[in-house]
Amino acid sequence: MSIAAPSPASRLTGGGGIGLRGLVLAVVVGALAIGSSALALAALTAFQQTLLTTVDSRLAEIATSIAGNVENGLQAGVVLPQQRRLLAVMADERAQAPEISTIRLADDRGRVLFSTNEAEIGENAPPADRAAGPGVARPDLPVEKDRPAPWRRVGKTAIVFGQPLTGLFGEPLGTITVELPKAAFETQRQRFMLSLALAAAAITVIGGLVAALALALVPLPATRRLVALRRRFEALYTAAGEPRPVLPALPRNGAAIALAGRLTRFETRFSHQLERLAEREAEVRRLDETA
Repeated sequence: MSIAAPSPASRLTGGGGIGLRGLVLAVVVGALAIGSSALALAALTAFQQTLLTTVDSRLAEIATSIAGNVENGLQAGVVLPQQRRLLAVMADERAQAPEISTIRLADDRGRVLFSTNEAEIGENAPPADRAAGPGVARPDLPVEKDRPAPWRRVGKTAIVFGQPLTGLFGEPLGTITVELPKAAFETQRQRFMLSLALAAAAITVIGGLVAALALALVPLPATRRLVALRRRFEALYTAAGEPRPVLPALPRNGAAIALAGRLTRFETRFSHQLERLAEREAEVRRLDETA
């Protein structure tokens, strides 16, 4: 009496579902993508803060230089509205930093006295350019003794740095403001973002390829179990003198069974036949011993 072989419909192949190696690879690639994205975000945040600090320092340097000229003029007895030489100082500062759009000096009433944009002179300055205008105080920047702390505000189109001015007796005189188009800041930020995105993509792709190669070279436990089970099944059929049936094929390319549950069902399906073969083998040995 021969033992029925499993139905061909029950053959387990690597064509259905995602293999265990595929699951591991997906997890590795996902972890690399998430990790590299998190690092890129942290790097971008740090870069933006560093860039903004650098901008503050450069704008503060310009404003401080002009404020020093104002103070020198006051000490020489020249009142602020008559310090016409400030126009040349502003023009020189802007020539050294062409990315800056405007440098202006407004009095305490908000009227522009001097500006690199001649059309502004005599007009009212933007409300935020006043000494009490809104902005982020920057007391961390180097400020000479008795000089008010500067401030900075980031608008939709420009980054504005302000340095309040005071007279010889501490009375408010106005504000020096230096404007940098936000586009100049955004260009550098976007370039850095692009380089980070390319680096993150490269890390993910290279890491995925390395993981795929490692998984292809290292046999998974499920594969070893399946091979051992197949050999045992064939050996018992041979020992029982039965013709070997067509066994379910190993998953394609020797990969592991798609899911652990499928391997369990594979073993369960043949366990009864393996037990019957083992019993028959034991019966044959007893008959041989009796004979």
